[in-house]
Amino acid sequence: MSPVATRKSSQSASKIEGTHLTWELIEEDFRKQNPENSGIKTGRRRVAKPLGTLNGFISTCFYLEFDWEGQKSSENSSLPKNAILKLVECSRMQLQADSLGDVDDVETNARAFNDTELQFLSRSRDEAGLGQAIPVPKFYGGREFNFNGQGFGYVLIEYFPKIQTRHILHLIGDAGVRDVIKVLADLTVFSAKNRHFIAEFDEQRLAETMADYAHPTKLHRFLDRLQAKFPEKSGEITVLRSQTKYFDDINTYFARLRATAKFPILVHGDLWPGNILWAKNNGEYSVQAIVDWQLTHHGSPLEDLARFLPTALSGEDYRMSRDVYLRQNYDLISEKLQTTEMPWDSFEAMQKGYEIALPLVVIVYTPLFLEMLDHSPHRKRIKNAELDVFHAKIRATLDDAAQCIKKWDS
Repeated sequence: MSPVATRKSSQSASKIEGTHLTWELIEEDFRKQNPENSGIKTGRRRVAKPLGTLNGFISTCFYLEFDWEGQKSSENSSLPKNAILKLVECSRMQLQADSLGDVDDVETNARAFNDTELQFLSRSRDEAGLGQAIPVPKFYGGREFNFNGQGFGYVLIEYFPKIQTRHILHLIGDAGVRDVIKVLADLTVFSAKNRHFIAEFDEQRLAETMADYAHPTKLHRFLDRLQAKFPEKSGEITVLRSQTKYFDDINTYFARLRATAKFPILVHGDLWPGNILWAKNNGEYSVQAIVDWQLTHHGSPLEDLARFLPTALSGEDYRMSRDVYLRQNYDLISEKLQTTEMPWDSFEAMQKGYEIALPLVVIVYTPLFLEMLDHSPHRKRIKNAELDVFHAKIRATLDDAAQCIKKWDS
């Protein structure tokens, strides 16, 4: 995934290609963070390369090389040679919304996504304990959405030269899953010990987004499409429809999720294999960094588990190993918290909480993955074997979600 550095524009053309963002704004960000280098600017060999394969539903991403000029000393400089630019703008989101038909208020959503990640990355840089607890990319700067009337916002983060990406179409082996379980345990432990930090990330921004995207009328429409794709799962999908009652008032949805743990912790909010940068050694995957913190909020630690496990494991492995991984997470948290209060009184309470949270996660994210694949410009490149893996994940997730609803919400 190391991009080839090719010149995209002349020095006189200061805008990043295809955007309204200028190099001068980026230079200003770095000068603010590096007052000892107040005269820096990017050089004539600067590069902005679009990263098409990394562009998601929300952001447009670029690989940047700066070719710094004017720094006092290049030795031991804190200025990075390169970075990843994540740009959030209404035009891209509108294209996705028009395709999927799931977002009405594009500007509110764009603002929430950009500003949430900007806040988190900025605070993670200041809160040393968080960076020690979980692998977060270095943060170099950014701007709130619509700053100075500009119709976009952005963040600049660390570039990792040798990473692997995994999609919903791929499987994560046991070693990789256990590594993520450990990261999530560390995030819960940090949250339990730093509740002042977690309190800054209430779910208000996310609530506005969820109220738009996950309106019951839209959820039923998504489930109709899911049922057309998987008619053999009509019974399970009918059971899943019962969960739309929790979205009539979005606060009811959040309250039900919060009740699955004794106190709120920091939740990534969109944790699936595609939002993890992976290292690969001897055929095994391990976590290099967790990215895309645009839906971060305080909530239940079971939200991230209910997103990650069904999207990482094969259908068969999920059925067989779900509780094994939940137990690992619980034991790691218990071991590290010791005298600090646990989010649950017992493993059985955690297990119940997961089974309550899972359907609320599944009803939103499972149809979304299906829609995104169906509308992907790379759809023709997807192999049948990869689709089989994905569809097996969906079937296993629908089975488990329906069983959980019958058990706890019948």
